[in-house]
Amino acid sequence: MALGAKRDLAMPHLEVPDVRWIDWDALHAAGFRAIVFDKDNTLTIPYERRIHPPLASALRECKRAFGAANVAVLSNSAGLTQARSDSHWSPYDRVRDALGVGFLRHSSKKPGGSCDALVRRFACEPSQMVMIGDRYMTDVVYGNRHGMLTIRCAPFTDAVRDCSPYDPVRDVNAVS
Repeated sequence: MALGAKRDLAMPHLEVPDVRWIDWDALHAAGFRAIVFDKDNTLTIPYERRIHPPLASALRECKRAFGAANVAVLSNSAGLTQARSDSHWSPYDRVRDALGVGFLRHSSKKPGGSCDALVRRFACEPSQMVMIGDRYMTDVVYGNRHGMLTIRCAPFTDAVRDCSPYDPVRDVNAVS
């Protein structure tokens, strides 16, 4: 995505080393109602379905502050509707169950696409949502395009993620 004159879209409002540095109660007190996470290198090691163990307490605190129903994952690797069929949905369900938060299914990769599904899910405006992810050109641009507060976390692995659609078979094989 070429940003041209809109390079500021790639600038997060906040940057933190990882989600443990986020004050969930302060965000909630400031009027934010929903948290949207990227998955890979934000909550999990890329392509893994379990939370990265050092981050588990931070995710619990987030769900305590906002309620689990107001926390979800919007991931290019785990939510693309074109990358799955009904017979391949169980790995996605396992990721959702392992993290204890919902996954938003979407039809286009971030930063493209609307945030209508988020508005419907959370019943609030994008300005009341926080987008948290490790990538400037996807997570941060997506959140800023829609008027969300954006928080960029440093990636915690050096793993290079490819741009191919999510492959549930690869996910199952990687963590089985």
